[in-house]
Amino acid sequence: MNYIGFRIQNFKGIKDAYIGLSESNHARVHTLVGLNESGKTTILEAIHSFAPDSDTKIIVGSDLSGSGAVQDLVPRYAVADFTGDISVSATIRITSEDKIAICKTARDTTGNSISFDKEGEEVFSYTKFHKYQNGDHKGNFRRASIGTKLRKTGQRKFFEVSGNDLKFAYDAIESLMPRIAYFLTFVFDFPDKIYLSGRDDGKSLFYRKVFQDILDYDHRGHKITDHIVSRIHKSDFQIEWPSFHRKFNASGEGEKIDQVIDRAAQTVTTNIFKQWNDIFGEDASGKEVIIPWDIDEGPARIDKKGVEAPAILHDAYVQFRIKEGGNRYNVESRSLGFRWFFAFLLFTQFRVARQHGAATIFLFDEPASNLHSAAQQKLIESFPEIAKDPHILIYSTHSHYMIEPKWLEQAYIVKNSSNEPGDSVIDLSVLDDQSIDVQAIPYRKFVHENPSKISYFQPILDKIQIFPSKFDVKQSGIILEGKSDYYVLRYAAERIIKKTVVAFPAVGAGTLGALIALNRGWGLPVKILLDGDDAGKREKKRYQKEFYLSDDEILTLSEINPSWKVIEDLLDEKDIMELGLQNEKDGKINKQKVLSIFQERLVSGADIPLSKETKENLRALAEFVRKLSM
Repeated sequence: MNYIGFRIQNFKGIKDAYIGLSESNHARVHTLVGLNESGKTTILEAIHSFAPDSDTKIIVGSDLSGSGAVQDLVPRYAVADFTGDISVSATIRITSEDKIAICKTARDTTGNSISFDKEGEEVFSYTKFHKYQNGDHKGNFRRASIGTKLRKTGQRKFFEVSGNDLKFAYDAIESLMPRIAYFLTFVFDFPDKIYLSGRDDGKSLFYRKVFQDILDYDHRGHKITDHIVSRIHKSDFQIEWPSFHRKFNASGEGEKIDQVIDRAAQTVTTNIFKQWNDIFGEDASGKEVIIPWDIDEGPARIDKKGVEAPAILHDAYVQFRIKEGGNRYNVESRSLGFRWFFAFLLFTQFRVARQHGAATIFLFDEPASNLHSAAQQKLIESFPEIAKDPHILIYSTHSHYMIEPKWLEQAYIVKNSSNEPGDSVIDLSVLDDQSIDVQAIPYRKFVHENPSKISYFQPILDKIQIFPSKFDVKQSGIILEGKSDYYVLRYAAERIIKKTVVAFPAVGAGTLGALIALNRGWGLPVKILLDGDDAGKREKKRYQKEFYLSDDEILTLSEINPSWKVIEDLLDEKDIMELGLQNEKDGKINKQKVLSIFQERLVSGADIPLSKETKENLRALAEFVRKLSM
């Protein structure tokens, strides 16, 4: 079972918004781009509320199926008299295997049997909503467009599901829905002590589950309750604090706990520093994670007479420290960047492996926003590892360092209102409540709505108010006609010659004038590659006349290879057929499908099965362009 998209209606400042998710296994990272106060967090909250995982629900408390702070969901301008529904609806793809599992779950948990009206795979909508009348909350409800029948225990026939009986069917369906994990910024404030018992505040419970993930990753079956806490809470040790340590230390139970904790430390060392090395390219040998553990006196208890008495149940805790040579450092005493990344790797590395790969949507709100730009850029390099099938990652940002061009096809521009007075944060913060209308616009659509923009990337930079400075402009890149050329070239550079090529796409052969002028104004070399078709040759002559460009500064594909007119010509006929790139009606190459295939595989880091001839063409193009840009 997987999500295809989410529709959000009347949720706080969102009147109606839709976030579509790529159905491709190769494009699983989605970006929400917008200024502060634009509504990115509200969208993440709404998505999380649909199927919150048990861990982050402890902290966020978001759940549309429960009561929660239901009044906080009402649009602010209508708190007194809102009538209608606040809803989050998911479009879901369900397989035959999912249906079998749902029927088994219903039978095992309730004794009732469920059957589906249709066999095989289908797509349906599932909505969770709160109903209000004149500002009063009337209850929370669910509805689904998928047809089901129910046979209760003792019955012989299946009947249409309705009324209270819907609960059986809906509970079974929800049991298989992918969970949604929402990581707010404050959970990255790594605690000094992680209590494994007692101290049941939200953050302690959250980190306790993180620690259990570490134990599970080792596949030894160790459990916090069974192998640590229960040893400390044995009846022999349920005594007051002054006598506890002497008796516990003499028992040998501590050595058993040592073994469990040492295994956890080894697991973290192996996996965290491997990831650290992969992300930062640093040699982490000589460093290790050690996990000291100890016991604190438990809280006072109330005895049988109702009188406060000294504690007899005491609380275990662990700490995380980094050992390097003869030095040991508490994680919380290290730099902000180290703490953030250490927590991030803990959350994701071990969570991804939980529950035998059960699908999870990871939501990150402004990740690493307070870190150095280099750290931000390193962070997004780790996202594809988290978002491997069946997982998905959605993150919000207003930093251009956190925007990866190859993910723009899955990106959304988030705007705060339909009648924004401007992109000023101050203006947005004082909007009349009723005028607030958080919108999520697919980036591809946003580009089409801004036809005057000079490059495919510029609308992003405009929206988050990024302006070039002398420190930003270090080298020129190759200006390409459009995004198809960009994604094919970048794939060739990264996956075939495995080198960097600096390039950026315009929005058509006739739109390069402003880009050429900017490069001239910044004192950068101008390098342009156009298609070798009639339009490309015509525009080359025009740009040479208007900007006095030499033949070394502006080229066409056909000048690199006479058989190449457009980027699709680099693919041989066998690849075109096997990849299904031809339109059935006219036999022409489907440019959008070429774009999708190269962009999706570029995102996932997976290779496209290509012939030797196609690979050599792509290699020749990438090597030529790389030399041209140097």
